[in-house]
Amino acid sequence: MKTKLLLFASMLGLLCGCITSSGTIKTYINPAVNASLIKSVAIFPLRNSFVQRSIGLGTGEMIDINRMFQMEFVKRNSTTHLVDAVSSRELLNKSSLVNSYDTLLSVFDNTGIPNTVILNNIGKHLDVDAIIQGFIKEVSQKDGVYAQDAGEAKVVIKYIMLSTVSGDVIWEATCEGIKRTSTTLGKAPPFDEAIEIVKQKIVSAMPSLSNK
Repeated sequence: MKTKLLLFASMLGLLCGCITSSGTIKTYINPAVNASLIKSVAIFPLRNSFVQRSIGLGTGEMIDINRMFQMEFVKRNSTTHLVDAVSSRELLNKSSLVNSYDTLLSVFDNTGIPNTVILNNIGKHLDVDAIIQGFIKEVSQKDGVYAQDAGEAKVVIKYIMLSTVSGDVIWEATCEGIKRTSTTLGKAPPFDEAIEIVKQKIVSAMPSLSNK
């Protein structure tokens, strides 16, 4: 009888499935840029990638990630003046630079080449040495397929920091968070669990300008 109960419990565990976590970071820091000379940075609201073909995150989730990034950036760079996401967007509007900024991001997203002229103009009007922009590169969710794939929720976010003086890429980080069921019978985990993994990866990849 005890053996049957143990066997039943094991089968039940397989049917329900456990949740496993994984996360990766790919970072780049430009060795040619003296980041300690950057005294002011403008961060812009997280946005969907121009080439993203998956579903996106909700507005509340994006605002929460923005808030987290700003708080952690200030902790890591307490002597750097930060223009928050709301203020940065307002200043762009007042300076009639919204279209130019969208062009900058669209071209960079497709080619990886920053437009120095636009960056210089943004730096002048916002009075900052650099800007930070985050992109949601992928948001996907799928249920498990018996004997094939486990249930999975995946979120990938990329951040870039661009110099408004030289037009160089100062820092770049692509952070991936995955929640996956341990069996192929499980439903897809909720997005918020994958988002939490991404947040942890973003924090660990946060640039420290004063230590450059």
